[in-house]
Amino acid sequence: MNCVCPGMTNTPMIGKTGYDGKPAEWLAPAMAAMEMIQPEEIAKVVIKFIEDDSLNGETVTVQNRPKVETH
Repeated sequence: MNCVCPGMTNTPMIGKTGYDGKPAEWLAPAMAAMEMIQPEEIAKVVIKFIEDDSLNGETVTVQNRPKVETH
């Protein structure tokens, strides 16, 4: 058994946390501070688990990265 623990991921589910297809207000600070994980990043981890039997029993956390401010 393996476990993939993704952080905040850019999927339609984010829009279902609030009203009218918008993210919930409580998510605003986190969304402003972090880059959203793309679904492809999660898929790469899952594929790695499928392809490499030596990873059985492993857990991977895919974390959000802080937004880099450019001036």
